[in-house]
Amino acid sequence: MGKFNVGDKVVFTGDGPRDTSIYLKKGEVYTVRRVYMPGTIELEETPGFQFASKRFTAATLIRQPRGSKHEYEWGLPPDIEPETTLTKDIPAPAKPADWRMRYDNSSARRKEQPVAEGVLDYMPAAIRLAAELSRLGNEKHNPGQPLHHARTKSTDHRNCAARHIMDADVLDEFGLIEAISAFWRIGIYIQEKCERDYGWPKAPRAIGEAPFLALPKGGEK
Repeated sequence: MGKFNVGDKVVFTGDGPRDTSIYLKKGEVYTVRRVYMPGTIELEETPGFQFASKRFTAATLIRQPRGSKHEYEWGLPPDIEPETTLTKDIPAPAKPADWRMRYDNSSARRKEQPVAEGVLDYMPAAIRLAAELSRLGNEKHNPGQPLHHARTKSTDHRNCAARHIMDADVLDEFGLIEAISAFWRIGIYIQEKCERDYGWPKAPRAIGEAPFLALPKGGEK
C-alpha cells in the first residue's frame, strides 16, 4: 500500500467499511483515474466515486507481451485472495441530476472548480468591469456607505438582464457598455438562486433578502 499515480494498476484489498466494497470486488485490478489529497483516489471503473488509497495495493505486472503496448497481464500480490462472490455488478446509487449545483466545499469538489484558470483567466476584462460597476452602483444607491449589495433595492434580475443585453453595445450612464450590466445581473441571479435552492452560503457583501423573481419596479434598469 502507498501513494499511487494516475494510470497505476491497483488491487482492492477489501479492507474497511462494507459500503465501499459493494462497488468493488476484493482482489480485482482497477486503474487509477485521479489522485486526491489526502489519501483518496478515483478509479476509471467507478468515475465520480472516491476511495481511500490505503484500501488498495499495487498490482504486479506478470507479463507484457512483446511488441504490444496495450496488452498486459496483471497478477495479485501473494497475500491477497480473490473473493468468490462478485459484488461489483451491484449498481452504484445514481447521483441526483442537480448534484453539481449543490453546495459542496470539500477539497475534492473545490479542485474540480478552477476559479483562477477557468474564470479569471477566461474573462479578466469582464470581471474587472463588473467590479467597477459594483463600485459605481454602490456610490449611486448607497452613497457614503461601504461597498455592499443592497438586495431589496433591485430584484428583477432576469428582465433587467434581458433589457441590458438588447442594448449590449450601448454606453450607459457610467460610460460602460450595457453588456457589463447584463453580466452583473446574471451573476447576481445565479448567486441568489444557489443560496435559495442549493444550500450555498449567503454572499458576504449582500445585505437584505429580496423576494425571488419579484416583479420589476417602475423605471428599474
